[in-house]
Amino acid sequence: MTDEGINLVYRIAVAGGLRNLASLIERRMDLPVPRNVEISYSVIADSDEDARAEVDRIAGILGETPGYPYGDSHYIVTHDFGPVTYAAVAITREYMDRYRAEMEAEYSDPRKETGGSE
Repeated sequence: MTDEGINLVYRIAVAGGLRNLASLIERRMDLPVPRNVEISYSVIADSDEDARAEVDRIAGILGETPGYPYGDSHYIVTHDFGPVTYAAVAITREYMDRYRAEMEAEYSDPRKETGGSE
């Protein structure tokens, strides 16, 4: 099967899963639901420029304007469907590299308390 065929099968499965969830929520009043739901798509690209271009493309589909709500590290577009939000997010490589380095330092430092017994 081609990548396009696999993508179509996956998209159909995701849409079906969302419809099934919506149906269950409508039928079962005893099932708790969150006040807000967000579906977030993380853009993976070869460069920050390509990632921003993909967010811009998605913004065009959604009819929304993307922006940097958290400084210059996260380029995001969102569209609300009532209490359900679709978001596409591109995070700069510099931010991700810095985040990974911080996490590596945090979890590889033997002086940090692990919370477990020795």
